[in-house]
Amino acid sequence: MAIFLATQFGPRFAERRARIAWRTFTFLSAFAVVSFASFAAPASYENLLKKARNGDIRAQVQVGIALLKGDGTLSDPAAAAEWFRRAANAGDPQAQTGLGFLYMQGLGVQRDPSEALNWFLRGALAKYPEAEYDLGMLYVEGNAGAPDPVEGIRWLTKAAEAGLPQARLNLGILYSEGRLGFPRDLAEGRRWLLAAAQSGSFCAEFNLGVLYNTGLGVRRDPREAQKWFQRASSHASRDGGLPEVIRLCGAGAPAHVN
Repeated sequence: MAIFLATQFGPRFAERRARIAWRTFTFLSAFAVVSFASFAAPASYENLLKKARNGDIRAQVQVGIALLKGDGTLSDPAAAAEWFRRAANAGDPQAQTGLGFLYMQGLGVQRDPSEALNWFLRGALAKYPEAEYDLGMLYVEGNAGAPDPVEGIRWLTKAAEAGLPQARLNLGILYSEGRLGFPRDLAEGRRWLLAAAQSGSFCAEFNLGVLYNTGLGVRRDPREAQKWFQRASSHASRDGGLPEVIRLCGAGAPAHVN
């Protein structure tokens, strides 16, 4: 039977009983999904811009988001970077995370992972979960220098404890795999996958199904596996079923379970 353990995270690894396919939950996805989702498109970009020019920090962040997404105005990443910088220098952690994202991606600014780390760190020190997540991922993957799994675990755990589903999902995979400097701990991996599933992550629901279907760290239970697969399918899409879950979660080619 073909099985995946899939999440939106890093490189691929071969597992004896199942292929665990990872695709990085990028800074783009993390910032766009988490940070941008907190704002609707502004009713009037000009009114928002007026507030931002008058020193309204939250409006400055929203203007930056609008310029980056092209909501109510033309997309202009360089201008977005300047508005994020104004709010970031005033201490807004969402703007600090946004500016870090731009430096990480090279959008509107010259790509500079070290500068991205500095801005993510400022947001993380303000206990902004999205910044903690991005900082943890940066350390885990070594995007601004040598990988530092200790710091990666520390910051991802902070974000996960704050309730961020992506952090919970990635911790579940990292502990289940025991890769990238993480100690393999199947019980801890399952705990974080369950927390991610309870936070609404259908990729975590799917992965829990894989654990129960393969008996990886748990007693093999096809009925429990089917329950989690059905939940993942229903939450991911109405009609796509498991193939759609696999596509959305970034799973690679299947490996057959003995």
